[in-house]
Amino acid sequence: MTVLFGIYGFISGTIWSMIFAVAERRRTWQSLSTGRTAIWGALGGCAVPAGLLASHFYAGHAEMWHQMLPMIVVTAWLGAGCAAATVSIARRAWLTRAEHSPRNAPVG
Repeated sequence: MTVLFGIYGFISGTIWSMIFAVAERRRTWQSLSTGRTAIWGALGGCAVPAGLLASHFYAGHAEMWHQMLPMIVVTAWLGAGCAAATVSIARRAWLTRAEHSPRNAPVG
């Protein structure tokens, strides 16, 4: 079961990174909005169960929506939280590195 969740997380993370790379390609770490990043994460997180639901509708199994909807909501929240945390950690690491770079050393 853990392996399945790992594969699911890998697929969702890959989808998020592709969406994020295309949508935010001209932004720096300082100009990234955590809220907007969370929205991209929610889209990436719910893409897999939403795709499964779409395939069930296409196959004529419309009764599956009530079983898939909670999964879509939960994975959207998880994706949003993970995306926001990832960008926050990366921003903090960038700021810490910028503070300790030799360029910012006092002169004299």
